[in-house]
Amino acid sequence: MKKDDESFEEIFSDISKEEKKSKNKRTAFIVIGSLVYGALILTAVVFSFLHSHKHSTSRKTSSTQEIVSSTSSDSEQNEAEIFARKLISDEKEYQFSWEVQDFDGLRFDKNLGGTSLDAIISRYGRPDSGEGWIALNYGKETPQIRLRWHSIERYKYAYVSLVFEKFKDEYKLISKEYYNLNSSKLPIDTEASRVFTWTQAAFDSLLLENKEGNSQTGSTYEEIISLYGPPQNQNLSAEDYISNLKVSYVSPKPDESNMKLRQVDLEFIKIDSGNWYLVKKDSVNLN
Repeated sequence: MKKDDESFEEIFSDISKEEKKSKNKRTAFIVIGSLVYGALILTAVVFSFLHSHKHSTSRKTSSTQEIVSSTSSDSEQNEAEIFARKLISDEKEYQFSWEVQDFDGLRFDKNLGGTSLDAIISRYGRPDSGEGWIALNYGKETPQIRLRWHSIERYKYAYVSLVFEKFKDEYKLISKEYYNLNSSKLPIDTEASRVFTWTQAAFDSLLLENKEGNSQTGSTYEEIISLYGPPQNQNLSAEDYISNLKVSYVSPKPDESNMKLRQVDLEFIKIDSGNWYLVKKDSVNLN
């Protein structure tokens, strides 16, 4: 009986040893599995960090480039603005000496540049206002400035506005505009004793040119003043290639029948030939 008990104890001991071995194997597998899983997690974290850092660096570089570019652009714009303001004349020295003939003699070119800024300043003096900016031409940033000469004389307001662009180291004219300049070639008649000869029939006989001025069939300014004399008021304006002339004939005294002034208003455009063609007409109180 004792022998059987010993055999049972031996058997139990063997079983316990086997269970311990199995438990140790499971523990080993768990430990190894945990290490492998941890390694995978660590690898993923490192990869994610490196990837995020790369994109962050890229974004930071891009942002820095934008700031540098913006700063450069702002610097050029400030330079153009400062340059334009430095050209402004002192109030005591400012003079307005522009006439239509002067304006017509200015050459402008948007691609190559026209009359130089130095030549204009030398001839007509410094402006009384100016501004500068950066323009984008064919993908290239270029400094531009606008200078203005103003005049208010005997309640008559006039101005010349010129735009220049920097070509290499020199500013040249690329656009021009004026309003209400005087012209010795277009006289006016302000005499109180003038005769008003306009009639409704004469007004109706005037022919209008099309707005483009390419038909050349409208009445011309020269034809009209040869028949009715110079107007009493005129207003000249131009922008680049387009020139406009507005004139008014006003009776020196009211009409006896209704005690109202008679008036004819005419508008002309100037074409390449140099002639002024009638494009619009209006009248008040004609007989």
